[in-house]
Amino acid sequence: MRILWLLLILQFNFPPKHDKLVIIEKEITVSGNTSLGKFECDYNVKGLKDTLFFINDKSTDTFFFDIVVSDFTCGNFLLNSDFRRTIKAKEYPQAYVKVVNLRRVKNGYICDLHLDLVGKKLLFKNFQLSSANGELRGNLTLDFETLALAPPTKLGGLVKVDQVLSLSLSLKYAN
Repeated sequence: MRILWLLLILQFNFPPKHDKLVIIEKEITVSGNTSLGKFECDYNVKGLKDTLFFINDKSTDTFFFDIVVSDFTCGNFLLNSDFRRTIKAKEYPQAYVKVVNLRRVKNGYICDLHLDLVGKKLLFKNFQLSSANGELRGNLTLDFETLALAPPTKLGGLVKVDQVLSLSLSLKYAN
């Protein structure tokens, strides 16, 4: 009986560990390969102050951001135009990313990542986010078929884009 009382006292004397991350910047990078080389298109928002609170290494907060697809930049106006046409920016002007069930694990973080892009709703359970230098970073690979898109070609098929796209999510934070 004394052990039970001791356990109850210990449990109530130690409050749960509270912590937080303040997201100050978010960036999504889509990259891939063509028959001529690589391409990379970025979407970046700075100056945020979105706070995610943790209790015992779990956050009940949802981190949500919508992306204006026409705000992706690929380096020049021709690549920007091709990228926007490929991901149907006129038909689907917004894309959405939602991070839920964020929790700390030994080597970083894990979350459930919801992605809504070109009208396709995708869920990536237990999506890994590494943490280093004030940044959470996660990568995933998508193919055009998953998104029901056709990889673009140029110059009568001389320039082709690979079937695979890499998507990188970066959330910079301050404690």
